[in-house]
Amino acid sequence: MNKAAILAAGDGLRIKSIAPYKPIVKINGTPLLELTLKNLHFKNFKNICIIFNEAEKEMDLSLLPGLSSPGVNYFFKSTPSSMHSLYEVAQKLELKSGEHLFVSMVDSIVIPLEAQNFHQFCLTLKSDESALLVTSFIEDEKPLTLKINEQGYITEFQCPIEDGVLITSGVYYFSENIFPLLLEMINEGQTKMRNFLTELVKHNHKIKIFESLKTLDIDRPEDIHSAEAFLKGQAL
Repeated sequence: MNKAAILAAGDGLRIKSIAPYKPIVKINGTPLLELTLKNLHFKNFKNICIIFNEAEKEMDLSLLPGLSSPGVNYFFKSTPSSMHSLYEVAQKLELKSGEHLFVSMVDSIVIPLEAQNFHQFCLTLKSDESALLVTSFIEDEKPLTLKINEQGYITEFQCPIEDGVLITSGVYYFSENIFPLLLEMINEGQTKMRNFLTELVKHNHKIKIFESLKTLDIDRPEDIHSAEAFLKGQAL
């Protein structure tokens, strides 16, 4: 596991009453981007790429000391969706055949132990397999739902919420072999990460899940309070 990325190019409109830019929203006193770097163990990687949107050039980067850590590179580019942001960071990291890319959304709240367990799980994958961190805990307004088979591979995305349904946590481990389809969808004018993931399954890409009891993401002001309560008492 050498290459990783954080997607932080969203506009964060619903959180602007708390902070002008999502990466500097504070959770228990720590900016969200710093929390993501720490809790998801980005220190494990030699080459880390972070994408911000163009408006985030106005951020006070002194609030984000993790940007100066060894191996961390970042750039500013506004994109139509996180699907496009994924393509941009993959281009910067120049993935080679057989490599994997660890990816997190900037607002994915995961306890460190679960993140470490997910990393270990990813090491067991074959070169043509990808993985998603998922949970059965649903607090999101528009969760990306999924179903799996007995072997733990995803069989369906965007399914009705019912017993046994899981949702994505915004943390991925992508095989290099998924990127030709990503480029094809971008060239066709398609958008949204959930549509891309849906197409991966339709094209028979192998995606395994690793289930966490609970993860959160930060979209609304009330999500901050949920995240602070969730993380208190955890070994950060």
